[in-house]
Parts: sequence; structure tokens; C-alpha cells
Amino acid sequence: MKEIPLTVDGQIDSWLVLVRDSVQEGQLLAKYRDDNGNLRDFTAPATGFIKSISLKKTERKIGVLVVCGHDVIFAGMCASCGVDVSKLGTKAIAHAHPMIGVSLNEAQRIDTAKERKLLSNRKLSLVLDLDNTLIHATTDQILRQAPSMNRSDIFEFMLPPSPMRYFVKLRPHLREFFSQLEGLFELHIYTMGTRQYASKIAEILDLVNGKTLFPESRIVGRDDS
Repeated sequence: MKEIPLTVDGQIDSWLVLVRDSVQEGQLLAKYRDDNGNLRDFTAPATGFIKSISLKKTERKIGVLVVCGHDVIFAGMCASCGVDVSKLGTKAIAHAHPMIGVSLNEAQRIDTAKERKLLSNRKLSLVLDLDNTLIHATTDQILRQAPSMNRSDIFEFMLPPSPMRYFVKLRPHLREFFSQLEGLFELHIYTMGTRQYASKIAEILDLVNGKTLFPESRIVGRDDS
């Protein structure tokens, strides 16, 4: 955020805004008297919010205006200045928290930083499809009676509040597959299933590999598409 000192060639007469008020460029902020005693308007030099004001009539620096880039957005409002920015272009920053976003400029800055980090680590991003690629999942309840359910590569789970049971079989040699890839790529997973489903599968994959390969920021489900 950029701070702009508010100065007048004279003495402040009266304020029409308060500290933390959001203002638009050209908006009337105060009345002041110039050195000849004439009453004049003082308008905002930019869009932002009022950080501070001075009530001392002898001071020519009468306040500070903060120009906000609205870099962090929560539920359509700027997290810094509280302005409604729902109509501005924004980008979700965390798939797990869709109400949190950033401005397009901030998103570009973050993407550039990530790109530089990947290049410095000599890695690329690799997005892996879950269903029928890394795993096979079914809700066929007859599998509960199958002898193969005792195998270490088959998992059973539920996704509350649904009573449905899921059965997941891992692709053969999956652990060896990941061990070779993780040194070369930043791994992500994608599924047309829900985020809740994707997170549960990621939890299983991390358990099998004995480490966290897929944090929430690298999981994309249909809710995020």
C-alpha cells in the first residue's frame, strides 16, 4: 500500500470524512482557508482510505491517505481497507478456502514467484489425474464381502454426512512411481470428484508414501474448476 501525505496551502477549517473512511479520487474531504482567508475545497488525490487526520489548524500536513491495491480479498471485501471489491477482477488463492482471494496483480506476482522457485529448484509442475490413473474407486458394496479387501493397497472410507462407503485400490507400484517423480516435479492432483473426496484420496496417498506429497494447495477438485 502507498501512503500519500495530504497537505494544504493554508489552514484546515473542517473535515467531512473520518479516519478509516474509504474515499474516491476527487471526493470532497475537507474545507480549508488559504493564506488569503478564502474558504476552499480539498479533494482526494486518489482512491483509498483515510489513515489519519489532523485537527490542528496551524498544520499544513492535514492527514495521510492510503492508496490500497486490494491485494487480499475475503468474501468480496478488501482485507486491508474494507472496500467492497466484488466487482473487481480477483483470483482464488487457496482452493480449500474459496472466499479468500487476491487481486489479479497480486496473483501475477505470486505466480511469478512460484515460477522462479520452480526454476531455481530445476522442477516443473506435474498435474496427475486421480480416477482410473492413480487409483480406481467404486461404491459397489459387494466388495465388502470380497477376500481381496484384506489387501494393503485397498482402502475403505466414508465422506460424512453421506452414508456411502467408498472402496479405493491404488495403482500397482504407485509408491515407486512417486519416489521417482518427486525429485523432478512439483506434484499436483486433479479429479472431477469433490474437494472432500480429493482430500481424502490425498490423505491415503500421503499415508502410503510416508510423507506429505499433496498439501491442500496442490489438490484440485470439481468444486475448484
